[in-house]
Amino acid sequence: RQLLSMSRRQVTEPSRVDLGEVVRDTMQMVGRLLNDRVTITMALATGMPSVHADVGQLKQVLMNLAVNARDAMPDGGTLTLATAVVEVGDAPAPRLQGLPPGQWVELTVTDTGTGMSETVKSQIFEPFFTTKPQGKGTGLGLSTVYGIVTQAGGHIAVDSTPGWGSAFRLYFPVAGTHEQAPAEQAPVAVSVGAPAAS
Repeated sequence: RQLLSMSRRQVTEPSRVDLGEVVRDTMQMVGRLLNDRVTITMALATGMPSVHADVGQLKQVLMNLAVNARDAMPDGGTLTLATAVVEVGDAPAPRLQGLPPGQWVELTVTDTGTGMSETVKSQIFEPFFTTKPQGKGTGLGLSTVYGIVTQAGGHIAVDSTPGWGSAFRLYFPVAGTHEQAPAEQAPVAVSVGAPAAS
């Protein structure tokens, strides 16, 4: 199924979906896949518009990102999932480049792990690319995520800095809008600096 999703040939059953509800349901299952040193926090906005996507594939996206975050936090850390509505204007922010103007639902999955270099970040969505030791990873997790999100008409932006963790920002069109959005938009990788000391 991952190979089919990655290649965008899997038959899907999209419907109007409450993304926040899918996140809550999936995280109840995913908690068992994470070690006890990983804390899950959620900041899910209320009154969110629906997205048009396949529920099973959205759950697979969340599971893949959560497992990826776990592996990036071998000594433990925090996995945060947040949703928001983003209004894209005629001059969007860098990570929103390529999104048609209008409303989009944003899902951000953030970890406090090891982060990625620019070189690694530029390859993470390539099939079979992995930084894990032989036998520990297939390199299909993030390429599958990319395939599923783009098949749903969505986009991905990645923020990461070595030593400061990573944030995967997924953008889905609000149900009934942007349904003809380009499905082959390349992922956007945005570098962010270290957070300021408090």
